[in-house]
Amino acid sequence: MMMKTGTLRSTVESASFVKMKTNLRTPNDATFMYQTLPTDTALWHPAGYIWYVVLTPIGMTRTHMPLEIRGDVVLGTVVDDASPDVDLSVWDAQNHGVSRRHLRLRPSERKLFLVDMGSTNGTHINGLPLGRSWAYAVRSDDIVSLGRLHIRVRIVQRP
Repeated sequence: MMMKTGTLRSTVESASFVKMKTNLRTPNDATFMYQTLPTDTALWHPAGYIWYVVLTPIGMTRTHMPLEIRGDVVLGTVVDDASPDVDLSVWDAQNHGVSRRHLRLRPSERKLFLVDMGSTNGTHINGLPLGRSWAYAVRSDDIVSLGRLHIRVRIVQRP
């Protein structure tokens, strides 16, 4: 299996986004704007591990979500004033059973881990349930289900 990789451009457009040209097969083969997370640099991993990941909803025509992950990141949906690091509301997450703080992405040097944060409707990886607080090392093209929201995780570049 061939790993999808990308190359960094030498310029940074803003403090929170990095342009990256990838060989990822997308409808437009476009240059993505990666959102840098967490936004607070004090929360970045001390060893400087950076993962470039693209989340794509399955069965929806809505856009990809490119992320530059530098530390623990929480995925979920905005309810009232509580907001996760990555708001999945653009994919109608609340109606698909996604919790406010559903899933944590935890980067390490060699693996990117997924941890269910005690969500109401659970998390599944390729159809298999992920126990609460259990860490799973995600692989490129794994299908992660948060409630009834199915997302393909594509690892574009690892540390």
